[in-house]
Amino acid sequence: MSILYSKRGKGIIKWVWMIFAILLVLSMIFTFSGSMELFSPNTGAPATTQTSPSS
Repeated sequence: MSILYSKRGKGIIKWVWMIFAILLVLSMIFTFSGSMELFSPNTGAPATTQTSPSS
């Protein structure tokens, strides 16, 4: 528990919380904005391709 009171420990805890907060914010942005489609290989392409029968 002495890490909570040392200057170095406070710095470590501060950095851990900042990284956690940034990851949390980024995950919320990607989840709720639907921007995970940016990483799919079919970006902009229709999900299924329909071909008309040629006679």
